[in-house]
Amino acid sequence: FAAASRQAATNRRHLGLDYVDLVLIHFPCRSKLLLAMTWKALEDEFHNGKAKALGVSNFKLGDLKDLNTVKDLKVKPVVNQIYMHVGCMANANSELVDYCRANGILLEAYSPLGKGVVLKDGDLLKIASNRSLTPAQVALQYLIQKDAVFTFTSTSAKHMRESAQVGTGKGYMLSSDEMKTLDNISVACRDKDNFITTTA
Repeated sequence: FAAASRQAATNRRHLGLDYVDLVLIHFPCRSKLLLAMTWKALEDEFHNGKAKALGVSNFKLGDLKDLNTVKDLKVKPVVNQIYMHVGCMANANSELVDYCRANGILLEAYSPLGKGVVLKDGDLLKIASNRSLTPAQVALQYLIQKDAVFTFTSTSAKHMRESAQVGTGKGYMLSSDEMKTLDNISVACRDKDNFITTTA
């Protein structure tokens, strides 16, 4: 509890902020007790106005259910940030997606372009060309239509503007056939303990 509270305060100090919009547990805790204590510390941040919302990252279905059993849980997570992109949707399996929807938890994709690997796929490139979109716009629109949001970094203002345009109109909406094509793309998924390492 104390360690999580200190870390939250340190993070705010480094950011130069009195509060943050969202605080995440970056990875599932080693035990249910540690999870409960960490979450209670984050709930204190929330109740004291230091965090506007709480969430988790890299949580599988079992991890979310463990969190839901924390005694006297007062604040539920609003986000589960997971590794997902075209060709690597195994982490967003139907059970996890259904649970998140039922519990008001938004799925957020980090590394939504798969470190650029997926942007070289022939099927994705064809869809992008046919629609006069960039490959990145197609990959991000795919996630939006999967009811996920995404976070990414870029040093290019042009790329940031292009990515911000997705989901803004009919010109970006992918057809059911295009979504199926993208569903069938297979790339190796990243391995990091609870990430699934098979192809999509």
